[in-house]
Amino acid sequence: MNRFWVRTATGVSVLAALAVAAPAAQAKAAPAGTPDASALRAAGVKVTWPLAGTAPVVAPGSILAVRVQKLAGKRAVPVRVALVRVNAKGRTTGTVSAATVRRGTVKLKVPQTAGKQYALTLKAGKLRHVSRFSTTPAAKQSESPYPFPVPEAVPGDDMQLDDVNPCAGLTKSTGSAVLHLAPTSVVAGQPVPYAIENTGPSCLTVGFPYHWQRLVDGTWTGVEQNLIFVLPAFTILPGGTWDGTGSGWAAVAARTETTFAPGRYRLVTDADYDELPRTAPDFAADLVLTAEIDVVAPDA
Repeated sequence: MNRFWVRTATGVSVLAALAVAAPAAQAKAAPAGTPDASALRAAGVKVTWPLAGTAPVVAPGSILAVRVQKLAGKRAVPVRVALVRVNAKGRTTGTVSAATVRRGTVKLKVPQTAGKQYALTLKAGKLRHVSRFSTTPAAKQSESPYPFPVPEAVPGDDMQLDDVNPCAGLTKSTGSAVLHLAPTSVVAGQPVPYAIENTGPSCLTVGFPYHWQRLVDGTWTGVEQNLIFVLPAFTILPGGTWDGTGSGWAAVAARTETTFAPGRYRLVTDADYDELPRTAPDFAADLVLTAEIDVVAPDA
């Protein structure tokens, strides 16, 4: 019988049920695509932009927060931020929402539609900036949490999966993964959608537990939260990406608190590639995964 353990935030292991995520494409954002800082200064403002890269992927329903700050000693021009629908050629086909401010945070909600093209636009004085992005594609049938056939149970045997287990024969001595965050900044109190991409040769076991750290004086310091994780874990095939969807689960998102002070944070979770369940004293994860994000204060 397939078994594995899920660790809670306090390190306690809980036996849970198995699900498998098949490979799924995950776009990687490049460190580009934010508004020109010098043009913004000429407009008398500073803008915290939630998207980066030439074609980032954002989870449906995400909140894109654009923070506009007036520069001291300068006359700030109005800043218009809009979330628009675009076609395959990048032409605008409709406006989802828009707002014009001189200072404050504009929060735009991405529609709950998978696999669609959108753009986040900004106008400030002579500056015009467009960040195109797409929403996470809908899962295909082959990407279901249990994509291989399950044989009927044999009396006296819990389950026979040796002949159909896609992880059989794969290495259990090495592995690698990447933790992806949908936005590059978030308003304190908003959830942060994330996904885990298996970039190694082995199957990975992952779960919902996570925690936050904040960069304080150059040191990553743990952030206390009242979190409890007693949830199923999942196995990701090599080349696969898991975001929590499938088999009745919603997309995963890490919770932030309104009490989070503005600053640089990183999400921390883990993954395992060797045999489970673990036995004492080796409860340490094989892989510790981190991804950084800026947290900004909510509007006063």
